[in-house]
Amino acid sequence: GYNSYNTIIRLYKGTYKESIPGVPLGNGSGDLGWLNEGETVYLRSSHISGSYIANSAYYVGVELTQRMQSLDAAGTMKVEGQNGYEFFKFTAPENGYFQFTIVDEQNQNRWMSLYTDEQSAINGNGFGNFAAQGDKIEYFVQKGEAVWLSAYLVGDRMYTVSAKKISEDMTLGTPAPVTLKANETKYLMLPVDKDGYYKFSSVADVSDSNVDVRMSVNGESEMYVASSTVFEKKKELKQDDRVCLKIQNYGSAEISFTLTVTEIEIKDIPTSSTNIADGIDNFFKFT
Repeated sequence: GYNSYNTIIRLYKGTYKESIPGVPLGNGSGDLGWLNEGETVYLRSSHISGSYIANSAYYVGVELTQRMQSLDAAGTMKVEGQNGYEFFKFTAPENGYFQFTIVDEQNQNRWMSLYTDEQSAINGNGFGNFAAQGDKIEYFVQKGEAVWLSAYLVGDRMYTVSAKKISEDMTLGTPAPVTLKANETKYLMLPVDKDGYYKFSSVADVSDSNVDVRMSVNGESEMYVASSTVFEKKKELKQDDRVCLKIQNYGSAEISFTLTVTEIEIKDIPTSSTNIADGIDNFFKFT
């Protein structure tokens, strides 16, 4: 080899023949940025003309500074921190709201960011174009879609990363009992099979106003529905819409009610006079 003072050492990813100049190492270190699994890294040593030739030894070490791991089918994983940002990918096995947490050995939740694309997560490092942040994130993910979590994990500590579905599915026409503990939030999902008008209604033995009910369709902004356990909301929906009711109990006591979703029958306007019963909503259309 040549005298190290007359030698340039560079790292390349892809191929050293490309026009990319590579990362100079010298007697120090270099960072090639994010590497994908299976990607090749090249080390190239180039001699610069010098006054003499000498034997030189070079030692190359590879250190993992950031990593991305995928949560298993159960949505849980245990990892050891590395004093840096860690990335976790989760692919939803079904439609629903999922709760994401990263908990350390002392049962303390770590602050994290959630991203909807991989590159934003890698470039963000907890900042940038995140979709949500917090020490406990609740977020809707559609079946087959992926989200990425980013969090700084202290070294020599074990953490449990988890993604747990927290939404419950409703069935059209079937009364669903709903119970919420003090300060609890629930998400109720309804799949829509066909276009139409739908009625969301609830009954309770005792009406309670320490509640907030909101509706979102296809993940769009939530709309206010009610501040009571007894409510009624009519909504026009399209086939394959994803409807979610977010129900929060702000009170200090448990609350219960029964929720039912029914399709509203739309009748043609009659050509002759028709008797309409008191206390019953009727909907007519004119073509």
